[in-house]
Amino acid sequence: MSAVEATAPRRPAPDWRDPVRITLGGTAAYGLALALGLPEAMWSVMTALIVLRAPSGRTLHAGRDRLFGTLLGACIALATVPLRRWAVPDAALVALVLAATSSLVLWRRSLAAAPVAAIIVVSAGMGEHSALAVALLRVAEILLGAATGYAFTLLFPLRRARRAAPPPAA
Repeated sequence: MSAVEATAPRRPAPDWRDPVRITLGGTAAYGLALALGLPEAMWSVMTALIVLRAPSGRTLHAGRDRLFGTLLGACIALATVPLRRWAVPDAALVALVLAATSSLVLWRRSLAAAPVAAIIVVSAGMGEHSALAVALLRVAEILLGAATGYAFTLLFPLRRARRAAPPPAA
């Protein structure tokens, strides 16, 4: 063994709790969304993954931020949907919704989910569900994913980073 190898810091053993937590949490979010009859179960999975990837202290904040951003984006989009009655072009609705929601993100970065949620709700006017139904479903899917991610973070907490031991006194 060389002197360099002897003094090199040891790599910590892999902590399998993180992949187990992510796998079980994401799969549980998917299964729960399907069991509840939510049409877009992957939104629950994506939110669970966002929450599960956050450092332990930020887990609750990540879920809350995603839910709050989704709620704001959905509300902004719902406020613009009646403009379709006056034959406002979809391109103008998209521009209006994106201008409003991206301004929110500029004001507060934690609301990054707002533009995505708003576009999903605006696009609902062309689908089988009403814009209000899509907004409520999306919020339910995100809430389910955030709650599942948080629960699995409690069940499988991340190992805290260890601080390097101070060098021995000479």
